[in-house]
Amino acid sequence: MSFYILNILQNSSESETLVPNKARLKPSFPNFARSLLIPLLFIVVGCGSDSSKKELPHETQTIEETTTIKEVVTQDEQNRTESPTVTAPIPLPTATPTPPVVIEKNQKTVTIYIHGYDEKGYKKEHDYGLQYYDTFKNNLIKYTELPTIDNYNGEEFSNLITAVDYYGDTPPSYYGEQDTEDIEQIDKRYGGGIPKYAHIVAKFAKNVLKETNASKINIISASMGSLVTRWLIEKDVEGLVSQKRIAKWMSVEGVVHGNYALSQVDDNSFLNIFIENSADTDQMKYQWIEDNLNPTPRVLNPILYKDIELSQISLTNGKDKGSLLKYVLPLYDGFLPNDGVQLFRDTYFDANLTHTVLHDSHLNINNNSATFLTINNFLKAKKRIQITLLNARLRDIHEEITDTNQEAEVIFESRVFSPKNRERWDKDIAIDERLYKSGILSIYHYKEQNSLYALNQILFDGFVDNSESKLTILLEGFEIDNSTIYSIKERDSNSSIDSIGAIQTTIELKNGVYEISSDEWSGYIKVEVIEI
Repeated sequence: MSFYILNILQNSSESETLVPNKARLKPSFPNFARSLLIPLLFIVVGCGSDSSKKELPHETQTIEETTTIKEVVTQDEQNRTESPTVTAPIPLPTATPTPPVVIEKNQKTVTIYIHGYDEKGYKKEHDYGLQYYDTFKNNLIKYTELPTIDNYNGEEFSNLITAVDYYGDTPPSYYGEQDTEDIEQIDKRYGGGIPKYAHIVAKFAKNVLKETNASKINIISASMGSLVTRWLIEKDVEGLVSQKRIAKWMSVEGVVHGNYALSQVDDNSFLNIFIENSADTDQMKYQWIEDNLNPTPRVLNPILYKDIELSQISLTNGKDKGSLLKYVLPLYDGFLPNDGVQLFRDTYFDANLTHTVLHDSHLNINNNSATFLTINNFLKAKKRIQITLLNARLRDIHEEITDTNQEAEVIFESRVFSPKNRERWDKDIAIDERLYKSGILSIYHYKEQNSLYALNQILFDGFVDNSESKLTILLEGFEIDNSTIYSIKERDSNSSIDSIGAIQTTIELKNGVYEISSDEWSGYIKVEVIEI
């Protein structure tokens, strides 16, 4: 599985009102350094296609001046120091998040996996629009335990798995004359690329629906496959949207907004001699997407998407050995949260969608079991869970407040675990992890000890197994003194971060507000359950 570096697929900025003794870190490189270093990065690496086989809250974003909320605990409760506990839930107000799309029962559905970018894919000489095989598809079959289009029972199935290869140069046998002409016209107009692939995928979907007598499709797209899917939906290719044939779409590490690295290279730059020039690489640029797809690419058209249940998965480990952006970003913007290949902010929509965050690299997505467990729940589950850390009281803010150092910068990282996954798969892995080292967490400004601060930080927003009754949450707070990824530097401190303590607790999946506490800090967690 290989693709070119400029498969680097794909926050707001931190508040500039830091206290006087702190300097914002901003790398500075002369232009000639960029010219010398960037060509070294145009090497062959592996990504979304495996043919062998400034938004969520920070990034470097701080919360606006944090205010102390109305106290909801007594003085005795403030002084407690027992082990971490959870109390019975406090009833919630009647307001709940927007419910997911209601999918009609007992319908036959085909789930289609759409692969990502292959640097040489556009040159492949074979039939396009045929079945596709890779490690991602194999794991999708394994963890969903659904039949494939090769081994399903035509009378009894409710869902099955297949995949389509949009690369190739020859129409498949199921194409009619009009189908072939459609592809040729799209090819002439756009030079191939995303629009062409979207038409190939849509025609494959219609053929599969006819072959299986199913009524709907689900789409699981990875990497550039998500940009292909977005075009398919927003251009209503083959009438799949207007005919309400798409039930669900999950974007996994999707290039839904564009490719950061490609977007930094000017069309006339000599650096293009190092790039595999193709419609694929041209069309993953921010400007092309804005010009040809959506001038406001982070906004979903409510009319087009209203009948489609949406979800998304983003990864945040840009530091592993396969990372490429750790070399590119210092030449431009300094650190921005990423997965080593694309920016975190470019992998998800700004909408009320379920959003799973995992700390892994883009290049390892095919082997991340938490990804496939998440997809399985999305395809089958009827229960959406939102868990929010409402507030936190720190007994010790781990900062000496002075005239020149007027606040402590604090973040809270989280990991969420599923007892059902442990029971079924013997895997004690996080199904959501929003970690300090990812750089995506919001920064909260504490000014005094033992004050209760409003956070409203999402810890989990996703689907769980229908029989799941509890989730285990591990929380840990950190006070930051010096951090490149959070753009914080205290000149009179040599330390990096201090832990303010961890809390592990098991939360019942019932609507309510739960208290959590430890020796170091305490707070309240809100759980919201939306049954489909």
